[in-house]
Amino acid sequence: MSNTTATNEDAIRNALDDIARNFRRSNRQRFAPLMPYQSQVRELRGQKASFKTIAKLLKRFSVQTTGETVRRFYHIVIEQKPARRKRNRRHEKRQTKKRPVKTKVPMPLSPHSTVQPRIARIEDL
Repeated sequence: MSNTTATNEDAIRNALDDIARNFRRSNRQRFAPLMPYQSQVRELRGQKASFKTIAKLLKRFSVQTTGETVRRFYHIVIEQKPARRKRNRRHEKRQTKKRPVKTKVPMPLSPHSTVQPRIARIEDL
Protein backbone atom coordinates (compact mmCIF):
# COMPACT_ATOMS: atom_id res chain seq x y z
CA MET A 1 0.00 0.00 0.00
CA SER A 2 2.85 2.39 0.74
CA ASN A 3 4.32 1.73 -2.75
CA THR A 4 1.14 2.98 -4.45
CA THR A 5 1.09 6.07 -2.27
CA ALA A 6 4.74 6.80 -3.01
CA THR A 7 4.13 6.22 -6.73
CA ASN A 8 1.17 8.64 -6.73
CA GLU A 9 3.19 11.28 -4.90
CA ASP A 10 6.08 10.86 -7.35
CA ALA A 11 3.72 11.17 -10.31
CA ILE A 12 2.21 14.32 -8.84
CA ARG A 13 5.65 15.80 -8.14
CA ASN A 14 6.82 15.00 -11.68
CA ALA A 15 3.71 16.53 -13.23
CA LEU A 16 4.10 19.69 -11.12
CA ASP A 17 7.79 19.90 -12.03
CA ASP A 18 6.88 19.76 -15.74
CA ILE A 19 4.24 22.46 -15.29
CA ALA A 20 6.65 24.68 -13.33
CA ARG A 21 9.37 24.34 -16.00
CA ASN A 22 7.01 25.22 -18.84
CA PHE A 23 4.96 27.88 -17.04
CA ARG A 24 4.71 31.26 -18.76
CA ARG A 25 2.88 34.18 -17.27
CA SER A 26 0.20 35.64 -19.49
CA ASN A 27 1.33 38.88 -21.07
CA ARG A 28 -2.08 40.47 -20.98
CA GLN A 29 -1.66 44.18 -21.23
CA ARG A 30 -3.10 46.19 -18.39
CA PHE A 31 -6.14 48.29 -19.39
CA ALA A 32 -6.08 46.72 -22.88
CA PRO A 33 -9.78 47.48 -23.62
CA LEU A 34 -9.28 51.17 -22.76
CA MET A 35 -5.99 51.80 -24.62
CA PRO A 36 -7.60 52.59 -28.02
CA TYR A 37 -9.72 55.29 -26.35
CA GLN A 38 -6.93 57.02 -24.45
CA SER A 39 -7.26 60.40 -26.22
CA GLN A 40 -11.06 60.38 -25.89
CA VAL A 41 -10.84 59.69 -22.14
CA ARG A 42 -8.29 62.51 -21.82
CA GLU A 43 -10.60 64.88 -23.72
CA LEU A 44 -13.68 63.93 -21.69
CA ARG A 45 -11.78 64.47 -18.44
CA GLY A 46 -10.64 67.84 -19.78
CA GLN A 47 -14.32 68.72 -20.11
CA LYS A 48 -14.88 67.71 -16.45
CA ALA A 49 -16.68 64.41 -17.19
CA SER A 50 -16.69 62.06 -14.22
CA PHE A 51 -15.09 58.63 -14.44
CA LYS A 52 -18.50 57.05 -13.94
CA THR A 53 -19.91 59.03 -16.89
CA ILE A 54 -16.98 58.03 -19.09
CA ALA A 55 -17.53 54.38 -18.16
CA LYS A 56 -21.23 54.66 -19.07
CA LEU A 57 -20.34 56.21 -22.44
CA LEU A 58 -17.85 53.43 -23.17
CA LYS A 59 -20.40 50.79 -22.21
CA ARG A 60 -22.75 52.19 -24.87
CA PHE A 61 -20.14 51.17 -27.43
CA SER A 62 -19.60 47.68 -25.91
CA VAL A 63 -16.42 48.49 -23.98
CA GLN A 64 -16.80 46.64 -20.70
CA THR A 65 -15.39 48.78 -17.90
CA THR A 66 -16.28 50.47 -14.63
CA GLY A 67 -15.80 53.96 -13.27
CA GLU A 68 -13.08 52.72 -10.95
CA THR A 69 -11.19 51.09 -13.83
CA VAL A 70 -11.43 54.29 -15.87
CA ARG A 71 -10.14 56.23 -12.86
CA ARG A 72 -7.13 53.94 -12.43
CA PHE A 73 -6.50 53.99 -16.20
CA TYR A 74 -6.56 57.78 -16.22
CA HIS A 75 -4.21 58.21 -13.27
CA ILE A 76 -1.74 55.48 -14.22
CA VAL A 77 -1.66 55.66 -18.04
CA ILE A 78 -2.66 59.21 -18.93
CA GLU A 79 -1.32 61.19 -15.98
CA GLN A 80 1.44 58.60 -15.40
CA LYS A 81 1.16 58.84 -11.65
CA PRO A 82 1.80 55.77 -9.54
CA ALA A 83 -1.29 54.19 -8.06
CA ARG A 84 -2.03 55.26 -4.52
CA ARG A 85 -2.25 52.47 -2.05
CA LYS A 86 -4.59 52.39 0.85
CA ARG A 87 -2.87 52.59 4.18
CA ASN A 88 -3.99 50.29 6.90
CA ARG A 89 -4.10 52.54 9.89
CA ARG A 90 -4.28 50.92 13.21
CA HIS A 91 -7.12 52.29 15.18
CA GLU A 92 -5.83 54.14 18.15
CA LYS A 93 -7.36 53.14 21.39
CA ARG A 94 -9.99 55.62 22.31
CA GLN A 95 -9.54 57.03 25.73
CA THR A 96 -12.70 56.59 27.68
CA LYS A 97 -13.60 58.16 30.93
CA LYS A 98 -12.43 56.07 33.79
CA ARG A 99 -15.33 54.72 35.72
CA PRO A 100 -15.01 54.44 39.45
CA VAL A 101 -14.19 50.94 40.54
CA LYS A 102 -17.00 49.39 42.48
CA THR A 103 -15.77 47.91 45.67
CA LYS A 104 -17.23 44.62 46.63
CA VAL A 105 -18.83 44.57 50.01
CA PRO A 106 -18.57 41.15 51.62
CA MET A 107 -21.84 39.63 52.69
CA PRO A 108 -22.15 38.97 56.41
CA LEU A 109 -21.72 35.34 57.23
CA SER A 110 -23.90 33.44 59.61
CA PRO A 111 -22.15 31.82 62.56
CA HIS A 112 -22.85 28.34 61.14
CA SER A 113 -21.27 29.01 57.75
CA THR A 114 -17.72 29.24 59.05
CA VAL A 115 -17.68 25.52 59.71
CA GLN A 116 -19.80 24.30 56.84
CA PRO A 117 -19.43 24.88 53.09
CA ARG A 118 -21.27 27.89 51.69
CA ILE A 119 -24.52 27.23 49.89
CA ALA A 120 -26.10 29.82 47.63
CA ARG A 121 -29.19 31.51 48.95
CA ILE A 122 -32.19 31.05 46.70
CA GLU A 123 -33.24 34.66 47.21
CA ASP A 124 -30.02 35.87 45.58
CA LEU A 125 -30.49 33.83 42.38
